[in-house]
Amino acid sequence: METLKQDGVTYDFEHFQEKREEAGGIYSIDGSLPENKIPSCSNDPSWVIPKKTGYAVDQGVRIHPNGQSKGDFCSGGKGGDHCWTEQYWVESEITYDDWKQTGYAIDCSKTKSCQTTTVALTSSCKTHSTHKDNSIQVGLVGKWEQLVSEATGLGVELSGGYSHTWGTGDSTTICTESQGHAQCGWEDQDCHQPWSAQRNIKMYGYIARVCNGKGNNVQQNTKNKNGKWVRGQMDFSFSMPINKLVGCSGLCGQSQYPDPTPQGGNGRTPFTTGK
Repeated sequence: METLKQDGVTYDFEHFQEKREEAGGIYSIDGSLPENKIPSCSNDPSWVIPKKTGYAVDQGVRIHPNGQSKGDFCSGGKGGDHCWTEQYWVESEITYDDWKQTGYAIDCSKTKSCQTTTVALTSSCKTHSTHKDNSIQVGLVGKWEQLVSEATGLGVELSGGYSHTWGTGDSTTICTESQGHAQCGWEDQDCHQPWSAQRNIKMYGYIARVCNGKGNNVQQNTKNKNGKWVRGQMDFSFSMPINKLVGCSGLCGQSQYPDPTPQGGNGRTPFTTGK
């Protein structure tokens, strides 16, 4: 029988393979969710072995369902086995997608408006994979705009808001509602093509399966600050659109923007709401 050892305890590997399949079967080797995979109630981190979370129990900002100030996700069971899932956001960073053409072409040899040209921007969107039972994602969307507007140190201002479209499969698309404009100016006779790079906030966090009592053969049994037992943690990350940065250096006919992809600045920083 194949076994594995964690924290001095030997486990039956086949037992955990079975439990991982029951809990969603989408875990990567390091025990975290794939990029832009938002966790759902189908994912129970109690059975993610070995433990690979980068965060401590109770670390970060706890997220409650649908923008509420209390409540949890995926509740079930009775007595000591009454369990629920808690979601925490711990870190964030500003990122940019690669440059893309806007579809505009301005030939300065044929127009007098090249010194001030207005470029209209479409809304920014991100698609995430998920599950159809995803009460966790519904809570995320309900809380997102409020938390980002309260966040400290990100330098983010939202105009408009967010909309989301639930896909027919296991995906959803979330977009900024505001479209916006930007300006480019040239003082030559060349043909120019503005480009844009989507600006995002990338969030890092984890879900924790918490119960009234300890569990058997689970990832961990760690008491949290409320005196309840955390049986498992699993990390995740996802990106949300903010707006777009316009680049004015492109010339007509270029298949690649001449400048490198913009950098986000300070990298990953602790996520706080200032409250």
